[in-house]
Amino acid sequence: MLTVLKNNASAMNFYMGRLKYAVDDVSPSACGEEAAHEILSKTLHPASIELKQRIAAAFADGEVPSPELLDAPAAMARVPVPAATAAVAGATATARVGGAGAVAAAVAGAGKA
Repeated sequence: MLTVLKNNASAMNFYMGRLKYAVDDVSPSACGEEAAHEILSKTLHPASIELKQRIAAAFADGEVPSPELLDAPAAMARVPVPAATAAVAGATATARVGGAGAVAAAVAGAGKA
């Protein structure tokens, strides 16, 4: 999960286009509020969460996870973005106003990365 200024079009395009983040349900625009920022997040597929936990457990046990485990396609799987959130995200990503900076903050949460 991260926060990015809406007037930073290049950051918005990078996070939403390249890294596949979407406007989170708690973002001001998703709640009908006006704000200078958006809250973006990525929701991981449940199989990805389980796979990442298995990889972390192997490292915690002092083992190196197998290449098959590390290369599993589920390691990068995402749950599809709901249509309403995708529409808001697309409209926000195409807004080009010019530059401040993006502020990223890690937020712990079930199913978020």
